[in-house]
Amino acid sequence: DPAYKSLASFAPSFFYFATTKGNREILSGLNRAMSSIKLYNPYYDRDLSKRYLPREYARFSMTESEKEFVASSPEILVAHGSDWPPFEEIDDTTGEYKGICRDLFDKVSEISGLKFKYYRTSNVGGIDREASVISSMINNFDEAYKSGFYITDPYLKIPMILIRDTSRPVSSSASTAISRHNCMHKQLREMGYTLVFYDTI
Repeated sequence: DPAYKSLASFAPSFFYFATTKGNREILSGLNRAMSSIKLYNPYYDRDLSKRYLPREYARFSMTESEKEFVASSPEILVAHGSDWPPFEEIDDTTGEYKGICRDLFDKVSEISGLKFKYYRTSNVGGIDREASVISSMINNFDEAYKSGFYITDPYLKIPMILIRDTSRPVSSSASTAISRHNCMHKQLREMGYTLVFYDTI
């Protein structure tokens, strides 16, 4: 109804399974099963909600001060990567920035009126001080805060895995192949992995 708008939203309530006290076998089995489901389908929660709790989302609206900001705001400079399909990459034909991240910016622009300007950064997944927005920042609140940035709520969740040669013993010090465009370099180094970079994996 256009005569009404949402004034506030609240954090969702969580629901759990319960087992009898001390029944670790069932508890562990359920937790493993849920982890496996999320690994193969990160959007399982959304799929369940869409199937069983359909609803119309509130109409988007802005305050007068927000409208004034949009009207007077210049293009917002966005730093992005270029070799992380399907999330973000450069189109071979047009040379334009494209991918999931770009689609999200286009949608924000469509509903809010904000305009974005994109440029390729060499510091994929990290801080780029030339930009006002970073397209794909990893979950590092400390680094962002020290650099004068704030991190939004996550707009995308993806499973990440390490694959090893089963004929070799497990060791974090072993050489690990990684795409040079992967944003997890720093975290893996901090975990002790020796990284060998490739253009593609």
